[in-house]
Amino acid sequence: MNFQWKRLNDTEIEITGVRGKLDTSLAVPERIEGLTVVSIGKNALCRCDGVEVIDLPSTLKNIGERAFADSTSLKSIKIPPLVKVISGRAFAKCKALERVELHDDVTKIQGSAFYGCHSLKEIKLPEKLEELGLFAFMDCISLKSIEIPEKIYGIDYQTFFGCHSLERIYPKGELEYIDDYAFGDCPKINLDNLPDTVKITPLALEDYEEDIFMDEIDD
Repeated sequence: MNFQWKRLNDTEIEITGVRGKLDTSLAVPERIEGLTVVSIGKNALCRCDGVEVIDLPSTLKNIGERAFADSTSLKSIKIPPLVKVISGRAFAKCKALERVELHDDVTKIQGSAFYGCHSLKEIKLPEKLEELGLFAFMDCISLKSIEIPEKIYGIDYQTFFGCHSLERIYPKGELEYIDDYAFGDCPKINLDNLPDTVKITPLALEDYEEDIFMDEIDD
């Protein structure tokens, strides 16, 4: 098994892919040929069939779009301290993903980051989180409850759409709004614990009437 990579500068590199037979665990090294691994590039480790655990190096700073998407056997991932952003669709359709450990310094979870993670029952969102993107946890059908950090002021379009097991959200700060379809197709959701000051749109709990178009993961 060999990692493919490209040089970013004189000392740092980005992982762009992996070749060869994969085991159930995959460890990304801190250095390759004396150069520091700081980034997992777009689509770099997507569709890693059979890999259940991926260990990321402490030197990692960036996780690219769709970096681990469609790795349908992946069960566990721990995000290193230097990573501040979970990019769009980074873990989309990782259907076996049960455990995600986000470091406290993560400030952004971008659109569709955990879309279709069917086995994810719980996740602790970092206290410093400032952005929770569209579709971020869409179709996480096993997610039962979630605490919303203080700096998140609204739940945007379809953020939790299709979370069939979701019963409650627990805002730590002053949640201001819940947008259209944010909790559509969430038959168990109960928002009675939210204060009257939260502006909930008429379509916030409605199912979407048309097919939702999601781009296929790039080959």
